[in-house]
Amino acid sequence: CHTQMYTTSRGRMCFHDLRSSAILKEPAKNFEIPETAYLTKHFFSEVLTSISDAKFTADGRYVLSRDYLSLKLWDVNMEKKPVEVFPVQPQLADHLPILYQNNALFDRFQCAPSPDGTAFATGSYSNRTIIQGKSTPAVALTAPVPTGFLSKTSEFKMTPAIPGPSITQTRFNEKVLLCAWHPKQPIVAVSGFTGLDVYEQTSGSTMDDPSPGLALRRSKTVF
Repeated sequence: CHTQMYTTSRGRMCFHDLRSSAILKEPAKNFEIPETAYLTKHFFSEVLTSISDAKFTADGRYVLSRDYLSLKLWDVNMEKKPVEVFPVQPQLADHLPILYQNNALFDRFQCAPSPDGTAFATGSYSNRTIIQGKSTPAVALTAPVPTGFLSKTSEFKMTPAIPGPSITQTRFNEKVLLCAWHPKQPIVAVSGFTGLDVYEQTSGSTMDDPSPGLALRRSKTVF
């Protein structure tokens, strides 16, 4: 692979072509939403635009990025704005001072695209894993807190991701920060405060519409 990508705390994604130089001086491409595109700017703007994770889709055509409140899908040929913006936890946008005081605003969530690029996974609070279809509404998968070192297949709740739980109902200590999608199979592994959860698509469902046939295979409690 000849393309190096890195992100900044100011909401910028930078591409560098290693074929031109092995020393990074100036990026070949800068992906960033101009400040003029935001209706308002406030004390928390820079924190909210900070990119916590970014991943290429398997075909290399798109990049999926995650900031505190949303997922963004970028076309590698369009540097000025994303082609799609998917809200993840918009219900928290009105409570930024509280999130700043308890340091939740600095949590860094990962994201992961599916092998075919039709769905995206990321984490949130209250042990919620968000599966966002490219053209279907997002769903939240909420696994129960494990009680033992090793658990069998577990029951879990599937609800619409938007709107999420209110700030008074949000369990900030149960957060899904780590996320990975199997490169070839419909399997998503997520981890956070409690342990490792593995969601696997079974017959009758697709990951962009996982309503029927999705199973939770809990691996183990690791924390």
